[in-house]
Order: sequence, then structure tokens, then C-alpha cells
Amino acid sequence: MKREDVKNKIPGITEEQLNWIMAENGNDVNREKTAAEQYKTQLENTQAQLKTAQDGLAAFDGKKKPEEYEADIAKPRAICRHRLRALPLTMP
Repeated sequence: MKREDVKNKIPGITEEQLNWIMAENGNDVNREKTAAEQYKTQLENTQAQLKTAQDGLAAFDGKKKPEEYEADIAKPRAICRHRLRALPLTMP
């Protein structure tokens, strides 16, 4: 907002009134700039998180499905269970 524009819209406005209007407008503008900067930072952070997540998911493209990993660990799991059962259970 420009001082001349306010003077043209409000004929007879005093300098004190004009100063107050300009100060209030400046406060409003600065408050909105701060909010916009905060949203911009939040957006940039969210975009970075999204890229990290997408990159992580891309590492799994063409890889095994969860069921296939389960099948891979079934045999070692069975061996561990067998060995645990074979341990003697003695109490001191």
C-alpha cells in the first residue's frame, strides 16, 4: 500500500492517521510474510521427506515380495527352533 493511494482514497486524512494505517498495514504484511516463510519451510521439509521415502521404495523395485523373504528365513528359523528344543533345561 502506498501513502499516496491512501491519501487519494481518504481525502483530508491527517498525517497521524496515515502513519497509523501504514504501520498497521506493515505489521499485517510482515505477519503474513512470516507465515508464508514457515509454510515454505514446512513444504520443503515435507518434499525432502517424500524424496527420501521414494528413494527408499525405489531400492525395492524388482526385489522380492515379503512372502518370498518369509520363505527364505523359514529354514534357518526351523533350525534355531530345533536347536533350542535340544538344549538341556537344568535348574541350579
